[in-house]
Amino acid sequence: FLKNEPLNCLIIMESKEQFASIEFSSTLCQQGLKFHAESHLDMLKGVAATLTASTDFSTSAEFFIGSGASLRKVVLGLLPTLVSRDNCVGRPHAVSNLVKTLKNTDNLVVILNSSTTEAAFAQSCAVGRQFPSHTLKSKPLPENPNVVHIIVNCKETVDQSFVYCVTTTIENIRLAQRLVDTPPNILHTDAYVEESIRAFSQLKGCTIQVIKGTELEARGFGGIWGVGKASEHLPALVVLSYFPAAARVEEKSVCLVGKGITYDTGGLSIKTPGTNMAGMKIDMGGSAAVLGAFIASVLNDQQQDPYGSRLLKPLHALLCIAENSVGPLSTRPDDVHTFLSGKTVEINNTDAEGRLVL
Repeated sequence: FLKNEPLNCLIIMESKEQFASIEFSSTLCQQGLKFHAESHLDMLKGVAATLTASTDFSTSAEFFIGSGASLRKVVLGLLPTLVSRDNCVGRPHAVSNLVKTLKNTDNLVVILNSSTTEAAFAQSCAVGRQFPSHTLKSKPLPENPNVVHIIVNCKETVDQSFVYCVTTTIENIRLAQRLVDTPPNILHTDAYVEESIRAFSQLKGCTIQVIKGTELEARGFGGIWGVGKASEHLPALVVLSYFPAAARVEEKSVCLVGKGITYDTGGLSIKTPGTNMAGMKIDMGGSAAVLGAFIASVLNDQQQDPYGSRLLKPLHALLCIAENSVGPLSTRPDDVHTFLSGKTVEINNTDAEGRLVL
Protein backbone atom coordinates (compact mmCIF):
# COMPACT_ATOMS: atom_id res chain seq x y z
CA PHE A 1 0.00 0.00 0.00
CA LEU A 2 2.74 2.46 0.97
CA LYS A 3 4.56 1.88 -2.31
CA ASN A 4 1.52 2.45 -4.50
CA GLU A 5 -0.42 5.30 -2.90
CA PRO A 6 0.55 8.98 -3.08
CA LEU A 7 1.12 9.80 0.60
CA ASN A 8 1.43 13.11 2.35
CA CYS A 9 4.19 12.92 4.89
CA LEU A 10 4.93 14.50 8.29
CA ILE A 11 8.45 13.82 9.51
CA ILE A 12 9.03 14.66 13.17
CA MET A 13 12.55 14.92 14.58
CA GLU A 14 13.70 15.32 18.15
CA SER A 15 16.89 17.09 17.08
CA LYS A 16 18.27 18.71 13.96
CA GLU A 17 21.17 16.24 13.84
CA GLN A 18 18.75 13.43 12.97
CA PHE A 19 18.06 14.96 9.56
CA ALA A 20 21.57 14.16 8.38
CA SER A 21 21.65 10.53 9.58
CA ILE A 22 22.14 7.75 7.06
CA GLU A 23 19.64 5.61 9.00
CA PHE A 24 16.94 8.24 8.53
CA SER A 25 17.49 8.52 4.78
CA SER A 26 17.35 4.76 4.34
CA THR A 27 14.15 4.61 6.41
CA LEU A 28 12.40 6.92 3.97
CA CYS A 29 13.40 4.71 1.04
CA GLN A 30 12.53 1.45 2.81
CA GLN A 31 9.06 2.70 3.65
CA GLY A 32 8.37 3.28 -0.04
CA LEU A 33 7.70 6.99 0.27
CA LYS A 34 9.30 7.58 -3.14
CA PHE A 35 12.27 9.45 -1.72
CA HIS A 36 14.41 7.18 -3.88
CA ALA A 37 15.96 9.96 -5.89
CA GLU A 38 19.02 11.66 -4.44
CA SER A 39 17.46 14.98 -5.38
CA HIS A 40 14.58 14.28 -2.99
CA LEU A 41 16.91 13.51 -0.12
CA ASP A 42 19.02 16.55 -0.92
CA MET A 43 15.87 18.68 -0.96
CA LEU A 44 14.87 17.20 2.39
CA LYS A 45 18.22 18.05 3.96
CA GLY A 46 18.20 21.49 2.38
CA VAL A 47 14.80 22.33 3.87
CA ALA A 48 15.94 20.88 7.21
CA ALA A 49 18.89 23.24 7.21
CA THR A 50 16.50 26.19 7.28
CA LEU A 51 14.92 25.09 10.56
CA THR A 52 16.04 26.57 13.86
CA ALA A 53 15.04 24.77 17.03
CA SER A 54 12.91 26.73 19.50
CA THR A 55 13.07 26.26 23.26
CA ASP A 56 9.30 26.15 23.75
CA PHE A 57 7.55 25.44 20.46
CA SER A 58 7.97 23.10 17.51
CA THR A 59 9.14 24.57 14.21
CA SER A 60 8.31 23.24 10.76
CA ALA A 61 8.84 23.71 7.04
CA GLU A 62 7.12 22.13 4.07
CA PHE A 63 7.79 21.33 0.42
CA PHE A 64 6.17 19.28 -2.34
CA ILE A 65 7.39 16.42 -4.50
CA GLY A 66 5.79 14.83 -7.55
CA SER A 67 3.24 16.43 -9.84
CA GLY A 68 -0.38 16.16 -10.85
CA ALA A 69 -2.27 13.36 -9.11
CA SER A 70 0.95 12.16 -7.45
CA LEU A 71 1.75 15.54 -5.85
CA ARG A 72 2.61 15.03 -2.19
CA LYS A 73 3.21 17.45 0.64
CA VAL A 74 6.14 16.80 2.95
CA VAL A 75 6.33 18.62 6.30
CA LEU A 76 9.44 18.54 8.46
CA GLY A 77 8.83 19.17 12.13
CA LEU A 78 11.50 19.87 14.74
CA LEU A 79 10.55 19.46 18.39
CA PRO A 80 11.46 22.12 20.99
CA THR A 81 14.72 21.74 22.87
CA LEU A 82 13.40 22.22 26.39
CA VAL A 83 11.35 19.73 28.35
CA SER A 84 9.23 21.16 31.16
CA ARG A 85 8.30 19.26 34.29
CA ASP A 86 4.85 18.68 32.77
CA ASN A 87 6.07 17.01 29.57
CA CYS A 88 8.15 13.93 28.95
CA VAL A 89 11.33 13.79 26.88
CA GLY A 90 9.27 12.91 23.81
CA ARG A 91 7.51 16.33 23.93
CA PRO A 92 4.12 14.83 22.95
CA HIS A 93 2.40 18.22 23.30
CA ALA A 94 4.53 19.53 20.41
CA VAL A 95 3.96 16.35 18.36
CA SER A 96 0.21 16.75 18.78
CA ASN A 97 0.36 20.38 17.61
CA LEU A 98 2.30 19.42 14.48
CA VAL A 99 -0.18 16.68 13.57
CA LYS A 100 -3.10 19.04 14.17
CA THR A 101 -2.09 21.16 11.18
CA LEU A 102 -2.31 18.11 8.85
CA LYS A 103 -5.11 16.06 10.42
CA ASN A 104 -7.50 16.64 7.50
CA THR A 105 -4.91 15.59 4.91
CA ASP A 106 -5.66 12.54 2.75
CA ASN A 107 -3.37 9.51 3.12
CA LEU A 108 -1.18 10.88 5.87
CA VAL A 109 1.92 9.09 7.08
CA VAL A 110 3.68 10.31 10.22
CA ILE A 111 7.31 9.30 10.72
CA LEU A 112 8.50 9.58 14.31
CA ASN A 113 12.24 9.62 14.80
CA SER A 114 12.40 8.73 18.47
CA SER A 115 15.40 8.50 20.77
CA THR A 116 13.84 5.77 22.96
CA THR A 117 10.83 3.47 22.92
CA GLU A 118 9.42 5.47 25.85
CA ALA A 119 9.55 8.64 23.74
CA ALA A 120 8.10 6.74 20.76
CA PHE A 121 5.20 5.53 22.91
CA ALA A 122 4.30 9.05 24.06
CA GLN A 123 4.73 10.50 20.57
CA SER A 124 2.57 7.79 18.94
CA CYS A 125 -0.20 8.45 21.47
CA ALA A 126 0.09 12.17 20.72
CA VAL A 127 -0.55 11.43 17.03
CA GLY A 128 -3.65 9.36 17.81
CA ARG A 129 -4.99 12.07 20.10
CA GLN A 130 -5.62 14.33 17.11
CA PHE A 131 -8.16 11.97 15.54
CA PRO A 132 -11.26 11.85 17.78
CA SER A 133 -13.96 9.26 17.16
CA HIS A 134 -16.92 11.44 18.16
CA THR A 135 -18.82 14.41 16.80
CA LEU A 136 -22.33 15.82 17.18
CA LYS A 137 -21.96 18.32 14.36
CA SER A 138 -24.60 18.34 11.62
CA LYS A 139 -22.00 16.89 9.27
CA PRO A 140 -21.12 13.43 10.61
CA LEU A 141 -17.71 11.84 10.54
CA PRO A 142 -17.01 10.11 7.19
CA GLU A 143 -17.97 6.43 7.01
CA ASN A 144 -14.56 5.65 5.53
CA PRO A 145 -12.14 7.96 7.33
CA ASN A 146 -8.67 8.58 6.03
CA VAL A 147 -6.05 6.06 7.07
CA VAL A 148 -3.18 7.45 9.11
CA HIS A 149 0.08 5.51 9.13
CA ILE A 150 2.49 5.89 12.04
CA ILE A 151 6.06 4.80 11.36
CA VAL A 152 8.49 4.66 14.28
CA ASN A 153 12.20 5.00 13.50
CA CYS A 154 14.02 4.17 16.75
CA LYS A 155 17.41 2.66 17.60
CA GLU A 156 15.77 0.61 20.34
CA THR A 157 13.66 -2.42 19.44
CA VAL A 158 10.07 -1.71 18.44
CA ASP A 159 8.25 -5.06 18.40
CA GLN A 160 4.66 -6.28 18.14
CA SER A 161 4.06 -5.94 21.89
CA PHE A 162 4.94 -2.24 21.56
CA VAL A 163 2.58 -1.86 18.61
CA TYR A 164 -0.25 -3.57 20.50
CA CYS A 165 0.27 -1.44 23.60
CA VAL A 166 0.33 1.78 21.57
CA THR A 167 -2.78 0.74 19.65
CA THR A 168 -4.82 -0.11 22.75
CA THR A 169 -3.64 3.06 24.49
CA ILE A 170 -4.65 5.23 21.53
CA GLU A 171 -8.05 3.52 21.42
CA ASN A 172 -8.62 4.35 25.06
CA ILE A 173 -7.33 7.90 24.72
CA ARG A 174 -10.02 8.28 22.07
CA LEU A 175 -12.55 6.70 24.46
CA ALA A 176 -11.66 9.31 27.08
CA GLN A 177 -11.92 12.04 24.43
CA ARG A 178 -15.36 10.84 23.38
CA LEU A 179 -16.62 10.84 26.96
CA VAL A 180 -15.24 14.34 27.64
CA ASP A 181 -16.66 15.69 24.37
CA THR A 182 -20.16 14.29 24.99
CA PRO A 183 -22.56 17.00 26.24
CA PRO A 184 -24.09 16.62 29.73
CA ASN A 185 -27.66 16.17 28.47
CA ILE A 186 -26.41 12.91 26.93
CA LEU A 187 -23.61 11.88 29.30
CA HIS A 188 -25.39 12.37 32.62
CA THR A 189 -24.42 10.21 35.59
CA ASP A 190 -26.68 7.27 34.65
CA ALA A 191 -25.30 7.21 31.11
CA TYR A 192 -21.74 7.43 32.42
CA VAL A 193 -22.30 4.41 34.66
CA GLU A 194 -23.59 2.48 31.64
CA GLU A 195 -20.50 3.52 29.64
CA SER A 196 -18.30 2.19 32.46
CA ILE A 197 -20.16 -1.13 32.55
CA ARG A 198 -19.89 -1.43 28.76
CA ALA A 199 -16.14 -0.79 28.91
CA PHE A 200 -15.76 -3.35 31.71
CA SER A 201 -17.54 -6.01 29.67
CA GLN A 202 -14.60 -6.27 27.24
CA LEU A 203 -12.14 -7.13 30.03
CA LYS A 204 -11.21 -10.49 31.51
CA GLY A 205 -10.10 -11.09 35.09
CA CYS A 206 -11.75 -7.91 36.38
CA THR A 207 -14.59 -7.09 38.75
CA ILE A 208 -16.91 -4.10 38.92
CA GLN A 209 -18.90 -2.62 41.78
CA VAL A 210 -21.42 0.22 41.39
CA ILE A 211 -22.68 2.07 44.48
CA LYS A 212 -25.39 4.40 43.30
CA GLY A 213 -28.03 6.86 44.46
CA THR A 214 -29.42 6.58 47.98
CA GLU A 215 -27.20 3.55 48.61
CA LEU A 216 -24.30 6.02 48.81
CA GLU A 217 -26.06 7.87 51.61
CA ALA A 218 -27.02 4.67 53.40
CA ARG A 219 -23.46 3.35 53.31
CA GLY A 220 -21.94 6.58 54.54
CA PHE A 221 -20.44 8.13 51.40
CA GLY A 222 -21.43 11.63 52.54
CA GLY A 223 -19.08 13.59 50.26
CA ILE A 224 -20.17 12.31 46.87
CA TRP A 225 -23.81 12.03 48.00
CA GLY A 226 -23.87 15.62 49.21
CA VAL A 227 -22.47 16.92 45.92
CA GLY A 228 -24.80 15.00 43.60
CA LYS A 229 -28.07 14.56 45.51
CA ALA A 230 -29.79 17.59 43.93
CA SER A 231 -29.50 16.29 40.37
CA GLU A 232 -32.20 14.47 38.42
CA HIS A 233 -29.51 11.82 37.81
CA LEU A 234 -28.11 10.72 41.16
CA PRO A 235 -24.39 10.20 41.89
CA ALA A 236 -22.51 6.90 41.69
CA LEU A 237 -19.19 5.41 42.72
CA VAL A 238 -17.86 2.89 40.18
CA VAL A 239 -15.04 0.61 41.32
CA LEU A 240 -13.14 -1.43 38.71
CA SER A 241 -10.61 -3.97 40.00
CA TYR A 242 -7.98 -6.13 38.29
CA PHE A 243 -5.93 -8.83 39.97
CA PRO A 244 -2.97 -9.69 37.70
CA ALA A 245 -1.78 -13.28 37.54
CA ALA A 246 1.71 -12.12 38.54
CA ALA A 247 0.53 -10.01 41.49
CA ARG A 248 2.10 -10.81 44.85
CA VAL A 249 -0.27 -11.19 47.78
CA GLU A 250 1.85 -9.06 50.09
CA GLU A 251 1.98 -6.11 47.70
CA LYS A 252 -0.24 -3.11 48.31
CA SER A 253 -2.60 -2.33 45.45
CA VAL A 254 -2.49 0.67 43.12
CA CYS A 255 -5.64 2.78 42.99
CA LEU A 256 -6.39 5.35 40.28
CA VAL A 257 -9.06 7.82 41.39
CA GLY A 258 -10.82 10.17 38.96
CA LYS A 259 -13.15 13.12 39.40
CA GLY A 260 -16.32 12.51 37.39
CA ILE A 261 -18.45 15.66 37.66
CA THR A 262 -20.62 15.32 34.56
CA TYR A 263 -21.57 18.99 34.87
CA ASP A 264 -20.47 21.62 37.36
CA THR A 265 -22.80 24.58 37.86
CA GLY A 266 -20.97 25.42 41.08
CA GLY A 267 -24.04 24.42 43.09
CA LEU A 268 -25.53 27.17 45.25
CA SER A 269 -22.14 28.92 45.09
CA ILE A 270 -23.08 29.18 41.44
CA LYS A 271 -20.55 29.96 38.75
CA THR A 272 -20.87 33.44 37.28
CA PRO A 273 -19.78 34.60 33.81
CA GLY A 274 -16.40 35.37 35.37
CA THR A 275 -16.00 31.82 36.68
CA ASN A 276 -16.95 30.18 33.39
CA MET A 277 -19.79 27.69 33.74
CA ALA A 278 -19.73 27.12 29.97
CA GLY A 279 -17.48 24.18 29.19
CA MET A 280 -17.94 22.49 32.56
CA LYS A 281 -18.92 19.25 30.84
CA ILE A 282 -15.16 18.55 30.94
CA ASP A 283 -15.18 18.32 34.75
CA MET A 284 -15.40 14.54 34.41
CA GLY A 285 -12.18 14.38 32.39
CA GLY A 286 -10.13 12.98 35.26
CA SER A 287 -12.37 9.94 35.59
CA ALA A 288 -12.42 9.44 31.81
CA ALA A 289 -8.62 9.37 31.82
CA VAL A 290 -8.63 6.89 34.72
CA LEU A 291 -11.11 4.62 32.91
CA GLY A 292 -9.06 4.66 29.70
CA ALA A 293 -5.79 4.10 31.56
CA PHE A 294 -7.26 1.17 33.50
CA ILE A 295 -8.54 -0.56 30.34
CA ALA A 296 -5.26 -0.02 28.44
CA SER A 297 -3.20 -1.28 31.41
CA VAL A 298 -5.27 -4.45 31.76
CA LEU A 299 -5.23 -5.25 28.03
CA ASN A 300 -1.47 -4.70 27.81
CA ASP A 301 -0.79 -6.83 30.89
CA GLN A 302 -2.80 -9.70 29.44
CA GLN A 303 -0.65 -9.90 26.33
CA GLN A 304 1.43 -13.04 26.08
CA ASP A 305 4.53 -10.83 26.00
CA PRO A 306 3.47 -7.40 27.29
CA TYR A 307 5.29 -4.19 26.47
CA GLY A 308 7.29 -3.17 29.55
CA SER A 309 6.92 -5.26 32.68
CA ARG A 310 3.90 -7.16 33.92
CA LEU A 311 1.71 -5.62 36.61
CA LEU A 312 2.80 -6.99 39.99
CA LYS A 313 0.13 -5.28 42.10
CA PRO A 314 -3.68 -5.32 42.07
CA LEU A 315 -5.01 -2.35 40.12
CA HIS A 316 -8.20 -0.45 40.97
CA ALA A 317 -9.97 2.44 39.23
CA LEU A 318 -12.46 4.58 41.18
CA LEU A 319 -14.79 6.81 39.18
CA CYS A 320 -16.47 9.42 41.40
CA ILE A 321 -19.48 10.32 39.27
CA ALA A 322 -21.88 13.14 40.18
CA GLU A 323 -23.51 16.28 38.80
CA ASN A 324 -23.03 19.44 40.87
CA SER A 325 -26.51 20.79 40.25
CA VAL A 326 -28.85 23.41 41.69
CA GLY A 327 -32.19 22.41 43.20
CA PRO A 328 -34.23 22.10 46.40
CA LEU A 329 -31.90 19.36 47.68
CA SER A 330 -28.64 21.21 46.93
CA THR A 331 -25.97 21.27 49.59
CA ARG A 332 -25.78 24.72 51.25
CA PRO A 333 -22.74 26.59 52.45
CA ASP A 334 -22.68 25.89 56.24
CA ASP A 335 -23.90 22.29 55.79
CA VAL A 336 -21.73 19.61 57.39
CA HIS A 337 -21.09 16.31 55.61
CA THR A 338 -19.80 13.12 57.20
CA PHE A 339 -17.42 11.05 55.10
CA LEU A 340 -17.07 7.26 55.10
CA SER A 341 -14.09 7.56 57.46
CA GLY A 342 -16.21 9.43 60.01
CA LYS A 343 -14.48 12.73 59.24
CA THR A 344 -16.84 15.72 59.22
CA VAL A 345 -16.47 18.62 56.79
CA GLU A 346 -18.16 22.01 56.89
CA ILE A 347 -19.03 23.35 53.46
CA ASN A 348 -18.19 26.99 52.78
CA ASN A 349 -18.13 26.84 48.97
CA THR A 350 -20.22 24.34 47.03
CA ASP A 351 -18.07 24.99 43.95
CA ALA A 352 -15.21 23.16 45.69
CA GLU A 353 -16.95 19.85 45.03
CA GLY A 354 -14.00 17.95 43.57
CA ARG A 355 -12.26 17.40 46.89
CA LEU A 356 -15.56 16.18 48.38
CA VAL A 357 -16.22 13.45 45.81
CA LEU A 358 -12.56 12.40 45.73
